[in-house]
Amino acid sequence: HMDSISHLIMLRVFDKGDDQESWDQRVSEQTKFAGLLGKSLIPGESNARDWFDDKQIAWRFAHGLFLSSAGTALGLRHLYIGSSHTYENLFPWGSHVLTDPMWSTESTKIFHDGAACRRPKKILEILESPDVANNLQVCWKNIHQNCGACPKCIRTMAALYLMKSSVKSLPSLQNLSDLKSLVPTNEVSAANLEDLIFLAKEVGDEKVYKILKKNYNKYQVGQLWSMVDKSLLGGNLRKLYRRLKKPKWLTLRVTLQSPSKGDL
Repeated sequence: HMDSISHLIMLRVFDKGDDQESWDQRVSEQTKFAGLLGKSLIPGESNARDWFDDKQIAWRFAHGLFLSSAGTALGLRHLYIGSSHTYENLFPWGSHVLTDPMWSTESTKIFHDGAACRRPKKILEILESPDVANNLQVCWKNIHQNCGACPKCIRTMAALYLMKSSVKSLPSLQNLSDLKSLVPTNEVSAANLEDLIFLAKEVGDEKVYKILKKNYNKYQVGQLWSMVDKSLLGGNLRKLYRRLKKPKWLTLRVTLQSPSKGDL
């Protein structure tokens, strides 16, 4: 959609490390980047996340609404929201291929874009444009640089490693043992790991494939225990977990999790 997009929107609400200095630096960097593409940058600040937290509404549930509302608030005719997951992974998520378009109004049409592609395919497309690739920002710990250590950074570095490519904004994956940190805790991170497993198998990297598959098996064992607990133990393990761990989502009024389903 390069020809139809006129503005890029950057919202200060999603990630950590958004102190004023980091935010100002990010705005400066992205203004230059947008200019390279012949686009204009719209940086925006909002107290939406604080409001959702105050109302005890999970951000995982609400962020799609917030993204979509930017189109109407800015008076845009069209707004493209990049997909988080594919058509194969239609589990509940705040920004979703089935719900994002429903936030369209008579003046603004919302497009949920890219659900036909797995993340590695998206990265491959990004690599075709050096300016875009070298501006890739995936880290949740900082808004203007990638830490190279968090799961989001590691899984992106892993994809680049398997593609035998690199970008200036991320360090190269030096140690395959770093991949052991990519053990899923829920269906969201499991879907992201599946993308890497398919990629490793596709390019024939047996070492990476075995590490990632082992990580996925650990997740599946956890899911199996959950089913055993529900079927044979009457959910007592889940109750004990909640009593001891007191997961934050149990205190929320609106969340993606079901009280009778997963704990994470």
